[in-house]
Parts: sequence; structure tokens; C-alpha cells
Amino acid sequence: MTFFLNWKMANHKTKSKNKKNNKYAAAQKEKLSASDFFIGFGKWETFSFCVGLLIGIAALFMLGAFVSYLFTGAADYSLLENHTDPMNEGLRYKNVCGSWGAFVAFFFLNDLFGLASFIIPPYLVILALRMMRIYKFTLVRKFILFTVLMLWTSVFLAAFADLFPYFEGSFVKLGGNHGIQVVNFITQLVGTQGLLAVLAITAVLYLIYVSTKRLIKNV
Repeated sequence: MTFFLNWKMANHKTKSKNKKNNKYAAAQKEKLSASDFFIGFGKWETFSFCVGLLIGIAALFMLGAFVSYLFTGAADYSLLENHTDPMNEGLRYKNVCGSWGAFVAFFFLNDLFGLASFIIPPYLVILALRMMRIYKFTLVRKFILFTVLMLWTSVFLAAFADLFPYFEGSFVKLGGNHGIQVVNFITQLVGTQGLLAVLAITAVLYLIYVSTKRLIKNV
């Protein structure tokens, strides 16, 4: 009986000691995580949140630059073509995002996808929210949908500008250089009627894909 009581007391002391050690280790770990910036930044959740925040800021910057360029592009166009004063030391750029905003807008709205580039900032916002763990999205599917829509819109706007040359010589290329090159390529192969047919068929296939996915999701 005495041996059993001694064993029980020793076992209780061991458990108490282990419990105190575990509490101490947890407290030290919590204290280290809160005080050490680099260890906290090294965690995936913190790193993902910071990257998402930067992407969100970049998306808002791009959107502001794009919208401002629609109103100030005429004044900035000659400066942008000649890459004049990129640091904007003379404060000659009228874009609200400065010279960098003007160059970014010129690059996307003329050299790349034209007005279809406005599709990029919303996707970046979705990506930012996903990385910041505010909302959950299927990024791969969203990326495919946004990319296909942007490319199709670029070609459509370029075809529209080609059929109605009212916008020729504007400081904004409706479909950008991407759209213009694709329109020229398809037109050379199948003509204008074939281009319109390709645009119509791809639009129908895109809508069928989107609607089918929604129906499957709701079933």
C-alpha cells in the first residue's frame, strides 16, 4: 500500500513537472513569434498576406493609371512615345499616378491588350484576396476565364477598330498591338467574314463553358 501511494505521488509530480515544462515552452514559443519579425515573416500565412497586400496595391495602381490615361493620354502620348523624362522631374506627366503610371498604362493599353487590359486589375484583386485569405477562389479556373476573356476582347476591339477607323490615330489602341496582330493574321487566312465567324464561335464556346460550369456547380 505504501509503495502504491509513493508511486502515485511520484507520477503526479512527474505529470505536474511535464505540464509546467510544456506551458513554459509554449510561452517561450509565443513570445519568440511575437517579437521576432523574421520568424513571423517566415511563416507562410504572414508571407502570403504580405504578398497579397502588395498585389492588391499594384492592382489599384494599375486601375488608377488606366482610368487616368483615358483622360490624360492625349497630353502624355508624345512624352511616352519618346520615353521623355521617365522620372518626371519636370512634372510634365498629367497621369494621376505620375510618369510610372503613364508608362504602365501606355504599355498595357497600346503595346499589349488595349482596353481589354482593364480585365487585369479585377483578377489581381481576386488573387490578392485569395492570398490574404479573405475569400477563397479557384485561382486556376479564374485565371483561365479572365485570360481567355481578355484575349478575346482584345481581338474583338481590334476588329471593331479595323472595321470602323474612327479611332485611327488615337492615343489608345482599342485592341492593343496583340489584337491588331491577331486580326491581321486571321484576316490574311480567312478574310474579314472569317474573322467575324471565329469571334462569334469562340464567344459562344466561352459562354457555353461558363454556363455549363455554373449548372454543374448548382446541381
